[in-house]
Order: sequence, then C-alpha cells, then structure tokens
Amino acid sequence: MERLKSGNAFASTNGAETMRIAELWWGFYKDWESKDRVKAAFDEGRMTVRQIPVPKDMQSKPFGEIADYELIYGTYKNKATNEVAKGEFAFGIRRGEVEKQAYPNERYRVGTNALKERMNPANFGMDNGERLKYRNGLHDMSASLCTPKLPKLTNQVRWKHGELSVRVTVFMPLAWPADLEAFYRLNAAAKAGQGTYPNGYVKTTEWRRRMTRIKLAEGEDIGAGLRDVGTSDKPKIRYGMKEELVDGKLSGIDATRAENVFKYTTLPKTEGEWSKPKWGKPVFVTNSTNEIVIAYREHEGDRFPLFTKYDLSTQAFVCHPSEPSSKYIVGGIIPNEWANTVEV
Repeated sequence: MERLKSGNAFASTNGAETMRIAELWWGFYKDWESKDRVKAAFDEGRMTVRQIPVPKDMQSKPFGEIADYELIYGTYKNKATNEVAKGEFAFGIRRGEVEKQAYPNERYRVGTNALKERMNPANFGMDNGERLKYRNGLHDMSASLCTPKLPKLTNQVRWKHGELSVRVTVFMPLAWPADLEAFYRLNAAAKAGQGTYPNGYVKTTEWRRRMTRIKLAEGEDIGAGLRDVGTSDKPKIRYGMKEELVDGKLSGIDATRAENVFKYTTLPKTEGEWSKPKWGKPVFVTNSTNEIVIAYREHEGDRFPLFTKYDLSTQAFVCHPSEPSSKYIVGGIIPNEWANTVEV
C-alpha cells in the first residue's frame, strides 16, 4: 500500500515491479472471491442489498415465472445507425444547479436484465470512440449495506412488507475494505503513471470491469441521483454526487463519502429510535439506514449475485429457481433471520 501511496509506483523502473505485485494480489483476490459465501459476507458486514421494482404486469406471477425484465429511464439514439430506443420512464440529470435536465441521447437501465449485463466485462470499455457504459445505459446504482448487528433482514432493507414483496431483492457481497482501498490506490497510481508505464493502466482498466466496487458510502440516505459533472457538451454522468469536481477530483461531501468506502463495515447505524406511526402509539424500532453507490461487476464463480423475492406468508427471501446462484442455498430460501441460512 505504501508503494501505491508514494506517488511513484509506476515512475521510471518501478512499473514492472509494481505490476508483478499487483498481479499476485489480483490472483489471490479472485480466488478468494470464488470461495466467498453468503453467511460469511453477512457475518463480516460485507453483504449488500438492492431492491428492483417488478413491473406491474408481472407482480401477480409466481417468482419462478418472472423472467429477466427491463426498466429503462430515457431514450437512447444509436450514434452509428440513428435508431432510437425509448425507455419506459422519463429521464433527467442534474447539471449545475438545475435538476432533471433532458438528455435525449442517454438512458439509464436498472432492471434485472441490466444488472446482469453489468456483470459482463464486455459491456464496458470503448467502441469507436463511444463509452460502452453510456451506450448500454449501465451507470452506477444505489444499494444498502447489511449489518450483522441486526438479526432480521426486514430491519435492513429499504422497502418494507407489501412493497418489499413486489420487488426483486438482490444480494451481492463486497471485497474487504482493505482490498477495495488497494484497488483504488492501484487504479489512481496507474492512471497517473500511464505516460511512463502504459501497461499498468491497461491492466487496471481491465480489472475495473471485473470487480464490484463501492464508489460512495454514507451511514444515512444519500438521496442519490444522476449528475452531469462534465465541463463540455459531452456528458460525464456520475451517480450519487452532490458537488462539482474540483481539478478533476471529488470535493466536499463526495470526497468524504469516497473515503467512507475504506471503512464501510462501520457505517450502518443500528441504534433504536421511537417512531410515530400514522395511527396508534409510538413504537421503538431498530433499523439500519445507509446508502452506497455501487458499480456491479463480474463475480468469480456463479454463487453471486443472488436474486430473491420476499414472501409475506413465510417471511423469507425466496431464491429464483432458474438462477445458478440459487442451487447453493438449501431449500431455496434466505430466512428473514439471515443467520439461519443454510448453503452448500
């Protein structure tokens, strides 16, 4: 880590040795990732959760009959063919102080189909000068961190009860904070040193497409949305940012939330508070409230991500029977009390 922080990891003759060490780390990391397990990720505070709304015409179907689906914000115009693909929802991005500005040639895809596409490294990179992330509408998304301090998942997920039952809940583990920091430092060093050791930047760019990462993290709701932080007519879209870039770097609260990534296991709040319902007496509740901005990417092996749907009658998260990851969960369910999960 000190080598990466030094500012000269890829300077002069250092590049080859830095990459030799980085290659060893990457190999160990991907091997560890392939062996990761559900309960270990929960126990260690590394599990994330995201809920994806099920389209209304599918909500009454048994979960096993719900195929992958699209949820698209905005309209995309193919720059090569001029073909236009229209989304289901209005699309707006903040630029400067103006909210929801129209971007007629951009889109944002958040359905189950698009989440799976984020797992494919081939959907990122460049093609004839166009960024594939923009072409495919695969920008970062929001999710929440789970905490081992709360035994019930319903005290941790964003949507509750009936609303939770009409959403697909996706569980995805993260790397340890130290590994996330190692990669961020490596990526920054390789970018800064691409003039003297271009192979380092080429390699880390490849790895970026193959590692799920948090970009921003906060112990409370961020109120995340899309923002154009570019300074030209060409959009530079970021998710969750509240401030403008300063000399190309994060500033203010965004910089703080980026540093929070390196201590993300400490962020979820678990203290109780009194809540006044619409009717009746106040009740004491213990919920975890937090939000992260996450880049879903390839996970080594087929154990993750887990696609589930909450069943009100059994109070459990039922795994989709057609997903490869489901075969590792005994009985095909993740109980609301997550510690009772049994996996093979």
